[in-house]
Amino acid sequence: MTGFRIGAMLFLLSLLQTSLLPLLSLPLARPDLLLILTVFVALASKPEKAIITGFIAGLGQDAFSMALSGVSSFAKSLLGYFGANVRHSFIVSNLSVQLVVVGLGTLLNGFVVYWMGKAFGSRATEVGALFHFSGVVLPELVSNLIFACLLLPMLRRILPFEEQDTY
Repeated sequence: MTGFRIGAMLFLLSLLQTSLLPLLSLPLARPDLLLILTVFVALASKPEKAIITGFIAGLGQDAFSMALSGVSSFAKSLLGYFGANVRHSFIVSNLSVQLVVVGLGTLLNGFVVYWMGKAFGSRATEVGALFHFSGVVLPELVSNLIFACLLLPMLRRILPFEEQDTY
């Protein structure tokens, strides 16, 4: 898995997420395609690539959103780190495992974004934790899982798994 391919997928998915997905009237929340890519890179590659992918994906999201700057890049970097640690414990080439990690990653991302926003006084966190998780994170979780079923097999063809380091 080369950095060029990861960069090309980052560019393509961020373009889709910022230009095409807002035009679709989806019944749930919009999926976080860059989160799905970060999870895939974390499961298929080395931790350094996953953390860098998450950081760059988060920076891109921070640049196009009105949210607190740096929160998405921090959350996605954490996701890259924790996802890479899952790689050593499970058979990550299995789609079911990948979907579980996408689901847990969505919850982690929502948790970090909310509490970092709360800590730094973001207006988006004035709604309360219960509403944020039931009205924002859970619909995004369902949407991410649906889109991950479509996106993960395509990513597997474009970005093949690297050999796993042994400890």
